[in-house]
Amino acid sequence: MDALAEASAYLAADYALRGADAVYVATARQHNSALVTLDREVRERVITIVRVLTPESALAELGTG
Repeated sequence: MDALAEASAYLAADYALRGADAVYVATARQHNSALVTLDREVRERVITIVRVLTPESALAELGTG
């Protein structure tokens, strides 16, 4: 199994994430990047494993918000 797919499957099971959300989280972790999402549930579930931002806070960090 592909490493990203495997990580996504574990994240989906461990953090009760939908498939696509698990892929987004796994991708952010793999690239040591922040996850930017409007989905409050996803932010709350994964805040301990990946840096999460709302679009507003991400833009503010970039100085464009």
